[in-house]
Amino acid sequence: MRLLSVLIITTNQHECSSLTEAFTNDGVRVHCITKSPDSDVLRWLDEAAGNDPKRPSLIIVDLDDSNGYRTSIVPQLKKHPYCSATPVIAFSRNNDSSFVERLYQQGTISVFKRPQDWTQFARTLLTYWTQSDVRLPNEPTDEYSTQRWGTLQHTGLPQYPRSQAS
Repeated sequence: MRLLSVLIITTNQHECSSLTEAFTNDGVRVHCITKSPDSDVLRWLDEAAGNDPKRPSLIIVDLDDSNGYRTSIVPQLKKHPYCSATPVIAFSRNNDSSFVERLYQQGTISVFKRPQDWTQFARTLLTYWTQSDVRLPNEPTDEYSTQRWGTLQHTGLPQYPRSQAS
């Protein structure tokens, strides 16, 4: 399984450059948005949806901003047609449990403390997301079914009749 593409949303150009380098060294296509406010991010997504039909396999969001935390971006991403089915990972300096809980409720699948080493952070994500059992959206499904189970006809999965309850 390959992590094909990553969308990074941050207001910090250094983080964008460091993560882009770390992921592209492993052959992952990277789009980085360094826009603030969040409305500019959503405009970029609208343009991307029209220009690039290939959606990202993973979205990484920096929630720290000079004006506070960008907590409203996650629900907006999860509602946007370009990336609504894409896993969102976030990182922040804020480690408060209610802050983290709210992010999970909004649809974030992982919340990290702000990394100190961007290359190691990218390696951690690549290690997890390239395991053969992990499925990502926007990846070839034929590779997964062939690699893991053979063809669909030979999976041996049981078929259950519909419930007869009225």
